[in-house]
Amino acid sequence: MGNGDIASSRQGENMVKQGYCDGFMIARAAMSNPPVFCNRKADSFGDRISLLEEYVSIHRRYRGEPEQKDVRMKAIHFMAGVKKAASIREKTMKSKSVEGVFDILEKTE
Repeated sequence: MGNGDIASSRQGENMVKQGYCDGFMIARAAMSNPPVFCNRKADSFGDRISLLEEYVSIHRRYRGEPEQKDVRMKAIHFMAGVKKAASIREKTMKSKSVEGVFDILEKTE
């Protein structure tokens, strides 16, 4: 089983094709880019906000209202590597609600 910093399904498929393993797992890369499993990447800041909105929508549909602390952590993971990420992290951690997280991100965009 191949694992350890596999950043895309394409990379994992190449490991299998080259005979290094029979299958692979993606973990850390999925924290900041859940569409990694479909060979998609949220490149722009707007894409990342859309991804967070989609996450919250799916959570509401299947599990009810997400906890604010969960949305804060997802926002931090999804915004990793963007310009001003440290400032976004700091402001996001101070947010008091799910809507507050989105307000911060929309003002940053």
